[in-house]
Amino acid sequence: MDFRVEASPDPKDREPDVIEQGPQEIKNITAEPTTTEDLCRICLSNEVTPNNPFLSVCNCKGTARYSHFECLRKWLNYKMVEKKSNVLTTYQWKIFDCEVCFSPYPFCVQLSGIKYKLFDIDRPAKGNYLILESLTKDKMSSRIIHVITPQDKKPIRLGRGHDSDVRVSDISVSRCHALISLRPDGFYLEDNISKFGTLVMVKDKEQINSPVYKAYQVGRSLVFITIMKELEPKEIKFPESLQSVGMPKL
Repeated sequence: MDFRVEASPDPKDREPDVIEQGPQEIKNITAEPTTTEDLCRICLSNEVTPNNPFLSVCNCKGTARYSHFECLRKWLNYKMVEKKSNVLTTYQWKIFDCEVCFSPYPFCVQLSGIKYKLFDIDRPAKGNYLILESLTKDKMSSRIIHVITPQDKKPIRLGRGHDSDVRVSDISVSRCHALISLRPDGFYLEDNISKFGTLVMVKDKEQINSPVYKAYQVGRSLVFITIMKELEPKEIKFPESLQSVGMPKL
């Protein structure tokens, strides 16, 4: 199971925005001329406004091509199941694809420079949070988003077991696969001796300080890097009995 991770920004930089992940999450579409015969495939109306335009967000053609922004937004929210606990809010869709052409819907559409959000995530206004967005489908849903809001120093358990805080329905995931903890300098992900391990994708340059032991996967190859702390040179002294027989002094 793959997740895209988004951590809470600094309070000074915090602004509500949409999830921006992958090439399909903000989809740019061009304005196309419409006629009175073009109808919204959901409400069958042809009335459009600047705040509620016609959008073509999938690969459908013909009469099923257009839908109102508000109609599509309400339809996706109707199919969404929301679950809340003290430290977790989960948004789950069994289907987040077009029912006709089966192409996945984006979270946001940009038309003529204006962004139209098809779904809003309730980000906490205060405190730290972590968003995990599933990038692979499972048997239960097409898309899942977990919003983690730690309340104390207790780590968040991620795994397949029923006692996990964040449940992942994947046979490759262990019952308690990994732990997510919040420390003064940010969030930490720690593998819990899982069977298949926990990988983090590296996109930018990563600085490696000593001492450290890290493993990197490139394709199907694993590269292990060990950097040891430099040892201070020490003077070696031999016993006087050895020095008396002509042993060189170092």
